[in-house]
Formats: sequence, C-alpha cells, structure tokens
Amino acid sequence: MEIPPFPSASCDPDPSMRHRLLLRHVATLAIALLTVVTACGGGSDEGAGDTTSTAAPRPESDVEVIVNEVAVDSAGTATDMAPGVVEAIRSRLDAYVQQAMVAPLLGEEPTELAGLFTPFAATRLDGPDRESLIDAGIGPATADLMSNGAAANLTGLADKDGRIVVVAASLFVDIETQVEDGPVHITRSGEVVLVPEGFDWKIDSFDLAVQREVPGGEPTDAGGEPGGSTEEAS
Repeated sequence: MEIPPFPSASCDPDPSMRHRLLLRHVATLAIALLTVVTACGGGSDEGAGDTTSTAAPRPESDVEVIVNEVAVDSAGTATDMAPGVVEAIRSRLDAYVQQAMVAPLLGEEPTELAGLFTPFAATRLDGPDRESLIDAGIGPATADLMSNGAAANLTGLADKDGRIVVVAASLFVDIETQVEDGPVHITRSGEVVLVPEGFDWKIDSFDLAVQREVPGGEPTDAGGEPGGSTEEAS
C-alpha cells in the first residue's frame, strides 16, 4: 500500500486543517503496518499447523516392575531384607525390563543393558541366549505399551552374620502393544539371581522363558521358525 506524503505546513495556513491531515496520515500508516504484520503472522501459523498435524505422538509405556513378596533364608540369626536392598533389587529388575523389553519395542537400542549384568553373565547377551533375553527386531510400536503384570517375588540368602549375599527373584512380565502389522503380546517369566557388586546389585544368572505372539500368526521359537511357543535361557 502506498503511503501518501506527509503534508507540508507551508501549504496549509489553517492549523485545524493541518491537524486533520496529520491524523489521517497516521491512521493510513497504522493500517499499512497492520496489514504487513497480519500477512507475516498468517504464514507462520500455517507452517506451525502443518507441523502439528503431521507429527505422530510417541508411544508411551506403563510397564514398571513391583515387588510382591520378600523372604530371607538365613544361615544364622533370622533377619529381614532391608528396604534399601529391596528397592535396589526392584530397580535392577525394572532396569532389565526397560532395556530388554520396553526399549526395543519403542524402536530404541538397549545401550545400558550389559551394565546390569556381572561381566560373566553379560557375555551371554551376544550368544544364543540373546533371543530369549531381548525382544529385538519387533518394534517400533505404533501404540502405547500396556502392562498386564510386571512383578517379582524376592528370596534372599543371608550369611551367619545376617548379610544378604544373594537374591533370587521370580520375575513375571506381560506386555501388549501394536506394531504396524498388528498386535504384539510378550510374556517373560522365570528366575533371575542377583549378587552384590560394590554398592550395587548385578544379574549373575538367569533361567527365563519368553512367549511372543507377533503379527504373522503362530508364536516363534528362538530360531525364528514357526511352531514353537517358548524360548528359554538358563
């Protein structure tokens, strides 16, 4: 929009006329500026709207391991498992589930998984037990991960001084979700043995079985051949 030139005082001897012309000029300038701002703002909102409409929400997970029962077998005086030890074990089991089950289903790499195991047990993550320990190659999920159960019962073994030297955890995890080709249902259960290592607890051995129902029909065994319903690692 073309803005008219500002009137010259020398050609308008009437002060009231100059005042009216000044107001008209300011109003014209304000309308021109408002038109420019509205045009720029409209373009920005349109782009933002396109981004919002095309972005897919990231699936979430409600999977978290809880502890149901705790017991201690002692070689000496009867003792209880301290709350701090119970929470440390629960946290370690939950970290395993998050890395081995949840992360792969969300299309993420389980980069912290090996650190949850003792050095000897960690070597089995890349061997024949990998298919039973990690749910790789199934995700990414297109829907939230829903837990039908994620719990453990703990049994600690205490020495004669009452110190917990090993904990056996009966673990059960049941997860459902969706991938692009259809529904996924994974159930993992068995025993995980943990030992203290420094100020932490690590997984030292395991005896786990996993059953997977994935798009394509029948459950698969560790070798990926149809017909098997259970994969085991011990």
